Amino acid sequence: MKVFFDRPTKEELIDVLHYFFLNETDYKSLQEINIFKLRIALNIFKILKREIRQEDKLIKKLEDLSLELFNKKISSKNDLTKMIKNKELDRARVEDFLFQLAKEKLLIDNPAYLED
Repeated sequence: MKVFFDRPTKEELIDVLHYFFLNETDYKSLQEINIFKLRIALNIFKILKREIRQEDKLIKKLEDLSLELFNKKISSKNDLTKMIKNKELDRARVEDFLFQLAKEKLLIDNPAYLED
């Protein structure tokens, strides 16, 4: 089923804003502090774009991993928190899951973090 608000998509909106700030801004007229702030904003747009593009794939990957490790689908932090709090999980499996989750989040935040 299509989302009610199907056009423009959230990815298209982010792309337009990113393009505007990257290509339509007159850097020569900005003060140094504003250039710094603009660079931060552009980095945020890059993170958002990676998150949006990889969202479905990442959710599926983590659901598959949770099924593999825990024999049940963990679809939210709240689910995982409750299971840890109730000591329903094997510690080593939780560590494996959290390690993989952290790795996936780092790939979204900045793929260069995990380069050799």
